[in-house]
Amino acid sequence: MKTRLAPWLIAGLCMSLLTACSKTVTWQEEVPLNTGEVIWVERSVDYSIQGDAGNPMDLAWRPRKEQTLEFEWLGKRYRYEGDACLQVLAVHDGSPVLIARSQCYGWNWTHNYDKCQSHVQLNAILPSKWTWPPTPEEWIYGLKTNLVIDFSDRGRLVKKIEVNLRKSYQTNDPQLRFLSELMKPRSEFIQRCKKEM
Repeated sequence: MKTRLAPWLIAGLCMSLLTACSKTVTWQEEVPLNTGEVIWVERSVDYSIQGDAGNPMDLAWRPRKEQTLEFEWLGKRYRYEGDACLQVLAVHDGSPVLIARSQCYGWNWTHNYDKCQSHVQLNAILPSKWTWPPTPEEWIYGLKTNLVIDFSDRGRLVKKIEVNLRKSYQTNDPQLRFLSELMKPRSEFIQRCKKEM
């Protein structure tokens, strides 16, 4: 009995050692704001050896949910560190705002956010503290994605990503248009969603 367990025990130990390894990838992005200004943001994501969701034995370097974004605007240094899938950095009423897809990585469940909303609006109340209203405001819809949202290939994350390079990462597939523009969910969808909850 002990000899049969030995290979599984060794495999389990190797897997736990591999998942303890991580690499941090850091880069800068040129970000055109909705005000017409263009700023540079610094971002970082940790990668660890993980199994695929559909096949846990398919081990590869994959991004963790948490990410960091830092930038300077009007003489203040802002920092976001968290698990939201950031899509847009904008300015509204004189303050920076981050907008993310609310269903990404189950963010809406983890943070007890309205399950029927497609986006979450993170408002900066301090340079390192962010809060979100119960529903996103109307002004966010129609904004273009201005942050890199796909970290699956860490080889693409070069030290400096200019606007044109970031745009080349985006897809032209009309079914995936929501990745390049914030689209308002149809009211019928929200009503149906609320009834199902």
